[in-house]
Amino acid sequence: MAFPIIEQIYESIDTKESFVLDAGAGSGKTWSLIESLKYIIDKNAESFNRNNQKIVCITYTNVAKNEIIERLENNELVMVSTIHDFLWSCISQFKKELKVKLIELIDEKITKVQSELDKAKNTTTKTYANNLEKKEKLESSKNELILTQNTTQYKNYFSYKNNIISHDEVIELSSNIFSSYPTIRKIVADSYPIIFVDEYQDTFPKIINILLDYLLPTNKILFGFYGDKMQKIYDTGIGEIPLTYNLKRITKPENYRCSVSVVNLLNKIRDDIKQIPSGTNKDIEGSCTFYQKPNTDFNLDSFIVHELKDKFNLEDDLHNLKVLYLTHKLIARENKYEELYNLVNASDKSDALTKKDKDRCPFIKFLYQIENVVLLYQENKIQSLLKEINFEINSFEDKKTLKSILDEFVAIRATKTVEEIFKLVIDKKLLQVSQKMNDFDLEDESNKTYYNGLMERPYKEIIQANKVADEQTPFSTKHGTKGAEFENVLVVIDDDAWRNYSFEKYFSGDTTNESIYNRTKNLFYVVCSRAKINLVILALSPLTGSSLQKIKELFTEVTN
Repeated sequence: MAFPIIEQIYESIDTKESFVLDAGAGSGKTWSLIESLKYIIDKNAESFNRNNQKIVCITYTNVAKNEIIERLENNELVMVSTIHDFLWSCISQFKKELKVKLIELIDEKITKVQSELDKAKNTTTKTYANNLEKKEKLESSKNELILTQNTTQYKNYFSYKNNIISHDEVIELSSNIFSSYPTIRKIVADSYPIIFVDEYQDTFPKIINILLDYLLPTNKILFGFYGDKMQKIYDTGIGEIPLTYNLKRITKPENYRCSVSVVNLLNKIRDDIKQIPSGTNKDIEGSCTFYQKPNTDFNLDSFIVHELKDKFNLEDDLHNLKVLYLTHKLIARENKYEELYNLVNASDKSDALTKKDKDRCPFIKFLYQIENVVLLYQENKIQSLLKEINFEINSFEDKKTLKSILDEFVAIRATKTVEEIFKLVIDKKLLQVSQKMNDFDLEDESNKTYYNGLMERPYKEIIQANKVADEQTPFSTKHGTKGAEFENVLVVIDDDAWRNYSFEKYFSGDTTNESIYNRTKNLFYVVCSRAKINLVILALSPLTGSSLQKIKELFTEVTN
């Protein structure tokens, strides 16, 4: 009998051999992670408590963080944290070193801007003037930072002159501090003898480098990376841990989620892991069907009613069907913010509406930050709210004033324009305008058109777009579905609606652009693996004969 996967993990823990667990979709990766943590707690709780040590579990999202904390019953021995919060906990106590490295970081930025100024052939352009102004601001901030007595603070915005850093600086400073101060590396290693990373494939390469280039060589930390390289869906993720680190490789082949038909499809998509239907689903045949329909005058509701409702015994409210739109434009249409999408897309910033972790448009990021303030207030998370906002609380009257402002704001925001909400938030000192917003060049005609168009949009469109970005609607893009599972899944694909993916190239085997091919393959694997019983792929864009041939090899039923 094969050595059980969880036992292989336990052996690695006992021998302190760092490892990578590659777990295919539906394999119970999170269960393995939780059981690993419980095993460590059972064996080491007494010694870890005595030595004031903690196990670290780094997660990609706050949703995953909260799930792990709940499943561990809030065990205080485990620090479950996002990467930024973990790194900040490691470096925040070293106030002198932080300030030194922040000054060095500003110097690097000044050098970079100066290089752009030196390369400029024309010193009368707007770009040259902007760079000159940027350099002067950085130099001024550096001088004020040198003089300030403030300790370094970590917030959602940066203000170098006030010794305030944000997400990006936490990563840069952590890297610079770990590389420069061996003693700090030793202190961290002594405090955290075990570090697990969930969804390693979506972790920034810079973070993997921090962990494995600086902390692994201390030989005091056991690292465990849990994930699946085929489920990398964020462009910023590392995808695969390089073999040069010589970590033990463990593969988990079981699939406890999908029906036999869906597992067979998944095994045709990837060749590095051959999954085995396991648990109750090994007795469920299920189905995988491919439809091709012309995009002209296509009606999704009609398609579902006539093609799928009886076939899959769908409920009248369709709660047992999940529709995955792989193009944001269709989701925007369904959720009534298509004009906002068109405006942002025309400015080549469409992913600003879906990728909240990226700063593609400082104004969209700011507006989503407003919605986060609303959410924190509605959920009564006051401490998190006060950390997020810029409003000063010095008395009970200040608290009453803030409550009054927020009550009014929540009530009226769906009836106002973006510009009105923007002005209200600034006037009431709820949030602070970011440097990138101040630096946005409104003398550029295209920037001005975009900005004016955004300010004129009804704010309710931002509310809807934010809900989609947070996966609070019945319709999903690819990013919010990894890890989720649904009885019946309908995936709508349309190559005419995107540039970074091409199902035509993937199905036809066209690897001319390897990045697009691999990105599409990963996306296809992720969305197909959401289905527990029945999977339907619906293509709205044309496909060539070679693509259709591949589709017939993949799917048991193909319908035009």
